[in-house]
Amino acid sequence: YSVDRRPLGDKINVSSNVDWVKSIAVNKDNFSFELEENNSGEGRKAVLTLSYPTANSIEIELEQTYLESKILLNPKSTSSDYTGGSFDFRYEIDHPRDGVSPTISCDTEWITEIADNNGRVTFNILENNSGAERSGEILITYGSISDTHTVTQAYSSPKLELTSENLTIDYKGGRYPACQCIVENPRKD
Repeated sequence: YSVDRRPLGDKINVSSNVDWVKSIAVNKDNFSFELEENNSGEGRKAVLTLSYPTANSIEIELEQTYLESKILLNPKSTSSDYTGGSFDFRYEIDHPRDGVSPTISCDTEWITEIADNNGRVTFNILENNSGAERSGEILITYGSISDTHTVTQAYSSPKLELTSENLTIDYKGGRYPACQCIVENPRKD
């Protein structure tokens, strides 16, 4: 900035309309200021007003961007055998915003007992008796963003086992106890 025909002793004044513009300093031929970090989750604007006695004021508009929050998952997915069990994963919020908390949800009925323990999500997977592989998602939401942890579970198809594969039958014929059948992983439905 410059002021033509400035009387000796008069000073330029710089003011802001917001409190996140800090430490405004005015020198002979320039001014400086500091901005607080923007954790609001959206851009914001401010107006700096330069004023000088007997001159018209000048307004300068400032626009400050923001860092978008991100959800970092580790790992992004879990795989389980048909028996299920207890599992966990971790998440971290990159560039957290003031006043925003993460929420954890899941609409899959075979993923149960979901708990958030300060960035460590624990959950149980029930045994898979459906006869098919299945998958579900655990949703982590933070403000307007979300990410999913994918859960897949294998199934074990029923297996038939015989206690004897070869039978020798005597010439007379008749009814014989041939063998014992064992079914592994029977479907429970």
